[in-house]
Amino acid sequence: MNLSTNDCLQASTNVKNFVEKNGQLPNYVTISGKKYSMEQYMYISSNIIASYSIGSLKHNTPDFKKVTVDTPKIAPIKADIDKNTFYDMNRRVSVYFKENNKAPSYVSSKYGNVQFQAHIYANAKILDFYKKNKLMPNYVSLNLDKNSRILTYLPEYVIAKDVATIYSCIEINSFKSAKAETKLLLYVYADRYDITDNIGKVVVEIEGYDPVSFKKPANRWEENVFSILVKGKPEKIVRDKNYSIQFYDKKGKLFETGTGQILFECGCWTT
Repeated sequence: MNLSTNDCLQASTNVKNFVEKNGQLPNYVTISGKKYSMEQYMYISSNIIASYSIGSLKHNTPDFKKVTVDTPKIAPIKADIDKNTFYDMNRRVSVYFKENNKAPSYVSSKYGNVQFQAHIYANAKILDFYKKNKLMPNYVSLNLDKNSRILTYLPEYVIAKDVATIYSCIEINSFKSAKAETKLLLYVYADRYDITDNIGKVVVEIEGYDPVSFKKPANRWEENVFSILVKGKPEKIVRDKNYSIQFYDKKGKLFETGTGQILFECGCWTT
């Protein structure tokens, strides 16, 4: 997805306002209609600031399948971080993402280590200032002690991604009655094998149906396949449309979300 720079700047204002209202980072921020984790926002905002430091105002859309961060150590900070320093910090953050495929837990500076959450808050303030004034601030102020909720709360957001493909087969039981029963058989193929061992159930949201819980079919050999037969109206199913999928672990806790498409359908008449 291409993100507009204006949307990224507005997202920065939203992050800054959330922090100042709630005392902590949000779990995600919406940019151009899509939700991004704080790790992803860190990458986007750092790219914007780093690119501005060399004469442009650009961003890169994060293409990482899953952006993570190691749990940061609490790093209090009280400083007015000057422009050259936060330019340098964000250039290094941008490189770190590309080389390590994850977010840094802190960014070093002459003012001390700037913790993951503090760096995100600083970037939000910097880009909010730019949005309002059309230029970068000369410095950004941080005053966060060891008990600050910004530092002690680590935001967490399950990133939606294409982790499964739905294959469907519509089976229609034919009766002479006007109350003919329609059933929908769906097979969910989880593309990422690394999550299948932990799956307790899968839920797919389809308009016109109750949420569909999937279980592994006893008569299929693939370890990453889930299926169920449900009642519904087949005309409600839209081919090539993305449907929301949630993966729950064996304790019933949501641990992954994703999207999937119905790629084909077949009709089977039975009596």
